[in-house]
Amino acid sequence: MSEETIELLTGTIYNISLYLGILGFLLFIFSFLTGMRIIKPNPKYRLHKRIGIIGFTAMFFHGCVMLFFNVIYPYFS
Repeated sequence: MSEETIELLTGTIYNISLYLGILGFLLFIFSFLTGMRIIKPNPKYRLHKRIGIIGFTAMFFHGCVMLFFNVIYPYFS
């Protein structure tokens, strides 16, 4: 692959990771507020648990990608 293609892919992955970090943070806040019963969703939907898992997954992906781009990648370039 050419260098331009690699730069385009890394830029795209970086931007997607930024948006996933923001989304994960918002889902985490919503999950926290429903767990503290500040926001009271309908209990039969189990919204709190699913949103917490999705938010954690998004934040984990964001953390791994940012760790790579800010710590590991600079040593190889």
